[in-house]
Amino acid sequence: MREINSEDLKRQYEEKLNEIERNMLRLKANRSRAVRTKPRDYEESRILTKIFLQKFNRALEEGKIIFQKDREWYYELPADER
Repeated sequence: MREINSEDLKRQYEEKLNEIERNMLRLKANRSRAVRTKPRDYEESRILTKIFLQKFNRALEEGKIIFQKDREWYYELPADER
């Protein structure tokens, strides 16, 4: 039987950590859609934030968001998004 030092085992694990995490994400994710592992760039995050704020403010105006507590709120989803 082969012996291995715990430090060697730890080092091998750390070397393969990114690959292991990527594989775990793939297994968990819906198989029809690729997993995003690359961080968003600045411009993309700005655009997505703008889109979110527009949708959120529209939902506030329409009364679809109900604030239940300071940090808790209810968002009524349209029937086609459920």
